[in-house]
Amino acid sequence: MAKARRGRRRRPAGDPPAGSSLREHHGADGRPKTGFTSQGEAERAAFDRRLHDGIDLEVYRCSLCSAWHLARRRS
Repeated sequence: MAKARRGRRRRPAGDPPAGSSLREHHGADGRPKTGFTSQGEAERAAFDRRLHDGIDLEVYRCSLCSAWHLARRRS
């Protein structure tokens, strides 16, 4: 007979951490945002978008995947 496991229940892999928002990981179209492995890499991508497209983006760390994402700055 197997022993019952005790301790903290693990969250299923697809569920977001408590207090997080799916909007920080997914774009308006519902697809996951591009993840960057470092803050510097994300900042360079944001700079390129500002330079080429005139879009002002901010960089933030995602609580869902721990990657760095870009989002439009709020006015």
